[in-house]
Amino acid sequence: MAISISLSAESLTSWRVRLGLAVVVISALVLAAVVVSRSSLLAVRTIDVTGASRLTTARVIARAHIDGSTNALWLDEHAVEQRLERHPWISEAYVSVALPSTVRISIVERTPVAVATNRFGVLYIAADGTSLGRANDDAGLPLIESAGRDVAAAALAAMPVAVRSAVESVEYGDDASLEVRLHDGVTVAYGPADRLVAKGLVLERILAWAEESGEELDSVDVTAPGSPAVALG
Repeated sequence: MAISISLSAESLTSWRVRLGLAVVVISALVLAAVVVSRSSLLAVRTIDVTGASRLTTARVIARAHIDGSTNALWLDEHAVEQRLERHPWISEAYVSVALPSTVRISIVERTPVAVATNRFGVLYIAADGTSLGRANDDAGLPLIESAGRDVAAAALAAMPVAVRSAVESVEYGDDASLEVRLHDGVTVAYGPADRLVAKGLVLERILAWAEESGEELDSVDVTAPGSPAVALG
């Protein structure tokens, strides 16, 4: 059984008119949406910055390259995060947008654990060996005296705070071993850059024992943290 459907010229014309109107309406809506998305209605008006201590809020915002001309809807958060993390003081950055006009920036700053010197002067050094720029003062921080800055900085970062504050300098030797000198002149053989947390804890216990017992240390060896050696002065 065959079924045939025929449309009159009038019906076909009416259908074409309705289709044309629908296309016009949809196009107008799309154009309006684009215009709104690019308009000043979505311009950034508020920038919230958290986590900044060494850096000022103004410096963080300037580094992010965000201002009142930035469109919040089209902001590339990942690109801003990468731009911020290229700053030596910023180890991590997180950027989010709250429409219509707010950008939130959260940063994690690096902390100096030592200082080092070069031809430009004294520099702050972070736990990962990153140079943080000119040091205003050494703030009692240990001095890294040689190459292997990242290794020495990692050793310092792994030490308990009380031990690190007692350290005057760290030297990375040609044999890839570390030697730590304390403020009271005691030298500590640290060995290679392994088991750093364990070495720091063992050194903390030895220093606490010497203070409690009144013993004067000459040198300490924590190369093998499971069997440290102590020489008395």
